Amino acid sequence: MKTMDINIPKKFPKVFFLYIAIFAALFILFSAIVIINDGEVGVRKTLGKIRDQELYSGVHLAFPPVSTITKYDVKTKEIKETATVPSNEGLIVTLDVSVIYHLTPEKVAELRKATSKNYIETLLRPYLRNSIRDVSSKYKVEDFYSETGRKLVSVEMRDYLISKLGPRGIQIEDVLLRDITIPDELTRAIELKLTKEQEVLQKEFQLQVAKKEADIRVTEARGIAEAQNIIDKTLTPEYLQYLAIQSINPDADVIYMQMDGILPITEANRLLK
Repeated sequence: MKTMDINIPKKFPKVFFLYIAIFAALFILFSAIVIINDGEVGVRKTLGKIRDQELYSGVHLAFPPVSTITKYDVKTKEIKETATVPSNEGLIVTLDVSVIYHLTPEKVAELRKATSKNYIETLLRPYLRNSIRDVSSKYKVEDFYSETGRKLVSVEMRDYLISKLGPRGIQIEDVLLRDITIPDELTRAIELKLTKEQEVLQKEFQLQVAKKEADIRVTEARGIAEAQNIIDKTLTPEYLQYLAIQSINPDADVIYMQMDGILPITEANRLLK
């Protein structure tokens, strides 16, 4: 029985390995491509050393494990926190807080060197919790109930976070108090107090209006009295006689003129005409 010889081209092994090499090179090349999008900043780490220069949007190369690029989102973001804290009187309130922030692109590499990659849990959240606790202890419960009080609390929290996190490369845009939970008994007591205060303010307003109206009436009366006084001083006998003459109707049968008394002039009036 004859055996069949299969002739394998001698060049086959070389071509095969060439294809493998090309495929491996392309795989490494594509794996090394890092695309940084708009709103992102990259930080390169080479042989364990973090580079100072940030990488911005575009195509960059990194060859792990020798070189890696970590991308950071620098767009505006929100972090939420809920905390139960004591007020100035030692009463317990629950605050739901939102912090609007973004990373400073030029400080991302510095932030990466100083903290772990998870800067939110390392820096942002601890400082946020501390600000909620410290600031809320300065205010009374009723301050959280009013719009003005809530604004003051949020502004003070924002200023605190800006002072602590701004130099680290985390820019605080705003701090919002989304919700405040106060015990029901306190809520009713505060509402009653605010209602009484509104009633007092309303009465004070009514008193001011009444006082103003009284002042107006006094002023009007004083004006009338002064006007009457002026009229009395100008009504001399001669002036009254002049007014009487001016009011004579020549066609009347009887004319009364005030001289020293009231004297009738009858037919003589027509004769004189």
